[in-house]
Amino acid sequence: MVGLASIGIAAGTVLAGCGGGSSTNVTPLPARVELTPACSDPAPIINTVDPRTLKYFVIFRDDRVSYGPQAREKTLQLAAKYGFTPTSIYMAVLNGFAGPLTPEQVAQLRCEPDVKLLSYVTLSGGAANAR
Repeated sequence: MVGLASIGIAAGTVLAGCGGGSSTNVTPLPARVELTPACSDPAPIINTVDPRTLKYFVIFRDDRVSYGPQAREKTLQLAAKYGFTPTSIYMAVLNGFAGPLTPEQVAQLRCEPDVKLLSYVTLSGGAANAR
């Protein structure tokens, strides 16, 4: 069973207007929920979370999944197994895929032996450097 590890919340604020009795509401960003994987040695998630997106890069282990058609086939197998739709499949420079994932899917993918790491995708479209 996948347990709750942490909840990261980016809170919005309500700014009270001065005069005229009006106020401006700032919409809070969605909560980011991360679940603890059920395996003993999960693949890491690198870089800083961007709460504006729920998209991830998933990178395969080069010693387990070859670049090219095997990366595409592995992506499609995992998509069918865990019920997600990849937005991109990388078969040349990177070996993996990108797409929106639920917290449950992230926890499950982190336990897949062919997965090397996951990285949050930032709104600008790239992964930030690991810190």
